[in-house]
Amino acid sequence: MTNAWCCRQWPPTDCRLAVLNHPPEQIMLKLLALTAALLVPSAAVAQSAPEPIQVMVVGTFHFDNPGQDLNNVAVDPVTTPAKQAELAAVAEGLRRFHPTAIALERDATDTTTLLDQMFPAFTPAALATDPDERIQIGYRLANLEKIDRVYAIDEQPGEVSATISRSVPSEPGSKPITARRTSRR
Repeated sequence: MTNAWCCRQWPPTDCRLAVLNHPPEQIMLKLLALTAALLVPSAAVAQSAPEPIQVMVVGTFHFDNPGQDLNNVAVDPVTTPAKQAELAAVAEGLRRFHPTAIALERDATDTTTLLDQMFPAFTPAALATDPDERIQIGYRLANLEKIDRVYAIDEQPGEVSATISRSVPSEPGSKPITARRTSRR
């Protein structure tokens, strides 16, 4: 017989592995070792494999735009009641992601923790007066989700910046567009 498992007689009374031709005790030990080798790693991987970290990136224009962006837009002030209602709806939509950390475009004063030094002073009253998008979206969401730390992840000290200028067709008298490219040293 060519099967790996075969018995010398039927019905089996003394079954041996014909191909291996080893005593039953050795075969049983090898089978147990093989079974353990196959089951233990897969169980360990199944139990120890962490869930992938989910990251949501939200981008927006500068609500309190001083006209220095690469592309500038003209919008109504975000502190009006209508815009506040829209921003509250945006924040509620972002809450469905259930964020556990929020990072904003801001220089960190402490580059070891990268904590946003302005967030501890935030109160919801600032939403009616401060048009800064970090406050309107980031701090609002952190407050709603009861997140106690917000991180500052803008260009940090020790990074090299270069200014890049390019000419684009524009109206007479307008300034050329400049943008900054940043890289770590």
